[in-house]
Amino acid sequence: MNNILQKIKDGTKFQLEQSKNIDFSSEIYKTDSSPLKDIFQTELEKVSGKFINCSNNVNFVLKLNNLIRKKKWKTLFTYETQIIDLFKNVNIPITSEEKQFNQLEAGINFCENLVARTGSVVVSSQQLAGRQLNVYSPALIIVAYKNQLVLDIQDAITNIKTKYKNNFPSLISAITGPSRTADIEKTLILGMHGAKELYVFFIEE
Repeated sequence: MNNILQKIKDGTKFQLEQSKNIDFSSEIYKTDSSPLKDIFQTELEKVSGKFINCSNNVNFVLKLNNLIRKKKWKTLFTYETQIIDLFKNVNIPITSEEKQFNQLEAGINFCENLVARTGSVVVSSQQLAGRQLNVYSPALIIVAYKNQLVLDIQDAITNIKTKYKNNFPSLISAITGPSRTADIEKTLILGMHGAKELYVFFIEE
């Protein structure tokens, strides 16, 4: 057992050392000169994610309300009091009561960052939602702001290190589109191990 653990430790150390030597200026990592928002939207939509641009919080509330009506959702769940406050004067079925968690049709969460190059949403276990909401929700709605948009995953990790300092999250996840698998007869299935739908509401304000 000790030999196995030592091999895992050595392998992890090697991978970390190798990652420090990645040259992000090389041709393979180059990107076009488009605005980061456009790059993110393009990459997100390539993996079946939905991008909704909002000018400010009021516009976000309006557009989310339209989506809820279109999807006919009855129960939306969030742990974020800031999101609850945005909708306190609007008749939208958003709750943070644990007893309703198992009935949720969509989960709403903030994120740590958006990664333009891969169209990924970076979340961590330090957020109020912890780990379960992002995985359990049939539809996942991410609320993100313009200043959270970065080019590469390394920029997101740097931001998280700066934000949490010595209290670094035990889990950081990059959500790239809805959950998917093609293990069974090479047929692509969405929502196999997590959210079947992913919506990113990008707020310019």
